[in-house]
Amino acid sequence: METKRFFDKELQLFFILLIVFTGFFFLGLYWTDNYWIFMSTGYMWAPAIAIVLTKLILKKKLDFHFAWNSWSYNLKAIAIPFLYCILIYGVAYAFGLVELNLDYLNKYAERFKMADQLTLFVIVFIILKGFFGTIGNLSSSFGEELGWRGYLYPKFRTKYSFVFSSIVVGLIWSIWHWPLILKNTLSNPDINSLKIILLFTVVITLASFIYSWLFEKSRSVWSAVILHSAHNSIMGGTFDGIFNDSGYYVGETGIITMIVLTGFAIYYITNKMSNFQNKSKPIQHE
Repeated sequence: METKRFFDKELQLFFILLIVFTGFFFLGLYWTDNYWIFMSTGYMWAPAIAIVLTKLILKKKLDFHFAWNSWSYNLKAIAIPFLYCILIYGVAYAFGLVELNLDYLNKYAERFKMADQLTLFVIVFIILKGFFGTIGNLSSSFGEELGWRGYLYPKFRTKYSFVFSSIVVGLIWSIWHWPLILKNTLSNPDINSLKIILLFTVVITLASFIYSWLFEKSRSVWSAVILHSAHNSIMGGTFDGIFNDSGYYVGETGIITMIVLTGFAIYYITNKMSNFQNKSKPIQHE
């Protein structure tokens, strides 16, 4: 009965609309390959569209924790992806599991007349591309996070623990990406789609603990939006270009990524418990 009461009309309607809009935008992307319309401004916004329509249909308050409560945690949202990417790719490079993509780096270094200062250029490149990429990704990240941390995580957190809520939202978040992964992998017989999905799901679920911790600390969806945007820009848009991966070691389907993020998850679980256990009230969500 408790579970039945929790999965109320609001949550049921949200998942129905999420599936409908995700399916619509995915089919548009599949048939047309128009990334801008059906991915950046479509698929990525399906969670936001689903929850806003859910609230409007049920005549409920549009409260998604928009308050800009803390500059410090929003800055941490940018710093954290830099930190775990340096650890992930640094370890992989040190053990010879990845190598520098010199063609990629030299192309940009020559453009900025820094070909003879490649080490310095790499440092500057990572900082600038990661930072400005974060700003550029904010719109699409907002579309996702309005659904995940603006609604779904607080909804679960009112009833369940930090750990359970983070795992469930992380699993839903990763499963929502599966159609995109399959679209890009099934057509290539050299790629193991099942392996990629399993690794991606574990990595994203582990990352969910970081998002949950920042959200609970800041009590603002903006920290999650910035973290999401920074992650996409710094890992996918910067480090993945700088390094060539010879296997499943780095990136969102990397074994080393999984190991490093396990450490981060343990840290944030421990930090969450020590700072909030028996002290904080669950996040209130209407």
